[in-house]
Amino acid sequence: MSWSTPPTPMAMFTSNDQAVPDIALIVEGLQINAHKSYLSLISPVFKAMFEHPTRAAETGQVYITDFTSKTVKQAIDYLYGQALTDATHMEVFDIYRFVDKYDVDAARKILVKCFEGPITSDNFIINAVFAWIYSNETIMMNCANYIAPQVVVVISTSNFLYLDVRLILELLQQTIAIFAAKIRLAFPALFNSNT
Repeated sequence: MSWSTPPTPMAMFTSNDQAVPDIALIVEGLQINAHKSYLSLISPVFKAMFEHPTRAAETGQVYITDFTSKTVKQAIDYLYGQALTDATHMEVFDIYRFVDKYDVDAARKILVKCFEGPITSDNFIINAVFAWIYSNETIMMNCANYIAPQVVVVISTSNFLYLDVRLILELLQQTIAIFAAKIRLAFPALFNSNT
């Protein structure tokens, strides 16, 4: 590491004997240690949890039941400055759900970029679900643009058919709008009201 690269929060905490973890995130019976002050600084949800008379504030334990221990560990490591070098697209989706739930806005703004990239057959389903859950029109349009040239192939895949019917309708509606725009460009005379 170069002298010009600042240390990550994880490096600063782990090298400081005074910064002892004082909160345990309990997930699937496993304990993931963290620092109340750091989590409070980056998350208004954790801040409220630790500043008010809650079980977490009283016991120093936060019980998390809606994420796997792997997701929570990856999310905490990420929030402490560790890169997600080996994370799958689905794991990044789960980490995003964690940072969204705990309102870690800085991480949310960075992680969304994972879903804004090019759509492929490997990430289409996850990106479509992400766009739908988080009402992200840009990503939804990227998914529709991906479907447009290969609509029959995409909609006949088993993964596509497992999507929520409302999401399928949204994607198909966007795809039809893309087709309509292409037809208008290709055949402007058909849409010219002066003829």
